[in-house]
Amino acid sequence: MQTAESPRRTESQAPASSKGSSWRPRGGAFAVQLAVLSAAAGAIHLSVAAPHFDYFWLHGTFFVALGLAQVAWAGLVLAAPTKLVYAAGALGNGLIIGTWVLSRTAGVPFGPEPWVPEHIGVIDAMATAFEVLIVGAVFFRLRKPQTGPPRELSFGRLAAFGAIVLALTAGGIVKDGLTGHVHGGLGELSLSAGGHAHSGSPIPADDPLLLELEGAVRDGGAIAGMDLLEERAAGDENVQRLAHQYVHSLARFHYDISPDAATAFTTCDERFEGGCYHGVLQGYFDDNPGFTGPDVANICGELGAEANLDLKWQCLHGLGHGLTLNFDHNLLRPLRYCDFLAVEWDQRACYGGVFMENVIWSQNVKGDQATGEGVIEEDLHYPCNAIDDKYATDCWLMQTSTILPLVNWDFEAAFASCDEAGKAYVALCYDSMGRDIAGYTVHDPATTGSHCLGGQKAFQGSCFSGAAKQIVDYYGGTDEAFQMCASAPEHALQLCYQAMGEMIYFYWSDDQARRKQECLKSGDKEWVRICEYAAQLRGVRVIPIE
Repeated sequence: MQTAESPRRTESQAPASSKGSSWRPRGGAFAVQLAVLSAAAGAIHLSVAAPHFDYFWLHGTFFVALGLAQVAWAGLVLAAPTKLVYAAGALGNGLIIGTWVLSRTAGVPFGPEPWVPEHIGVIDAMATAFEVLIVGAVFFRLRKPQTGPPRELSFGRLAAFGAIVLALTAGGIVKDGLTGHVHGGLGELSLSAGGHAHSGSPIPADDPLLLELEGAVRDGGAIAGMDLLEERAAGDENVQRLAHQYVHSLARFHYDISPDAATAFTTCDERFEGGCYHGVLQGYFDDNPGFTGPDVANICGELGAEANLDLKWQCLHGLGHGLTLNFDHNLLRPLRYCDFLAVEWDQRACYGGVFMENVIWSQNVKGDQATGEGVIEEDLHYPCNAIDDKYATDCWLMQTSTILPLVNWDFEAAFASCDEAGKAYVALCYDSMGRDIAGYTVHDPATTGSHCLGGQKAFQGSCFSGAAKQIVDYYGGTDEAFQMCASAPEHALQLCYQAMGEMIYFYWSDDQARRKQECLKSGDKEWVRICEYAAQLRGVRVIPIE
């Protein structure tokens, strides 16, 4: 019998309960819960060690050591639940939390990309949450020590707690394994490429037409090369469909023989959806592999691309292409560099280039799926369903360029896939369909419009919108796209004419009289008004993307 003078038992001295319905280890419920949380965090860190070794050996070593330390502490806190063990665990986990916060805000000072903030993923946030719980629980325990024997823990409650933590941990590890772990802030969102080298353009280097185009560029500059391509495309539908890719390759050659990047950029023009600008940016990144985030933010100013909205967009969009090539098509890496741009409009123009380059690279000349990292044949919505919401909008605006080759250009099947994109993204997917349908029909207004009548009626206007923007972009003028809008059904007219206004502002932002003249082509007063609103002639400003 314990007297008033008898010393109290500490947590480590408490006897085990004789009750069959409860279990009480030396540290009681508290120690068991800490051990479960620490083991779970350690398992997460061990599960991501392999991709970190691929990225940088020191990162991989750190994660192995960290995971083993957390698993070891889980065993120690069960075997010797003393104040010293608790304090050491809290201190260690506090340092881990601090390192995680630093890596997600300023970046770590070592590795291939020092001081570049990292992407916040589900699995690393989960491990950090477990660590925060450990630190918080120990803090309150040490601040107000337990004065009696450890609380008995019902086996059922322990099992429930462990099952919840196990389910969260296993689910996070499985999801991370399927989508690719994000590390170094810029991550990898890809499938294995099997060690093969890939080109950012599907045009082979020994393609006869490309060699002819390079000869024209050598003799007369980028404009002469594009003039020749325009001539060849006029008589060959296949060349016309691949014109943007040809210009990318042509421009890369143009960059190589130009005296500097600014000269190469400013001697391009916007034909073939601005492919010349994009190819020059690809060359720039090839020649400047040591660039930083702030460098990316200043490139377009250095190239003289701030003169007008169209030229600026071409540069920003080309940044996305060039960054994606530079980072071997690991999508999150170029996207995170796009985030260094100052404003959302600039960032989104860059995102669009990233996703377009991913599509180009994932296809071969015939438009079939390659063995590339950017698509999964069994998942028509990848990568848009595996990235942060902030990037998803611009991903879906390109996604049907991935979907259509995988369904053998069956428009109804592609529309059906768009219908399953999720409420927030269906309209964007239909907009993407419009762009791709326009390309497929070689920008014929009547045929494009007829194909946009597929899918759900509620979203057909978005298809006409995407098609209108693509047709304007291809021809560099509005007549053909207005012809298509005029033939659209009543429920699609507003979005079609709004798209026309956006493109008119995009091309002639510095010429109000020209914008007014172009919008008058809408015909009916109601549609002229819609066009004028979108063209910034009245009302709220609308900035076009894609």
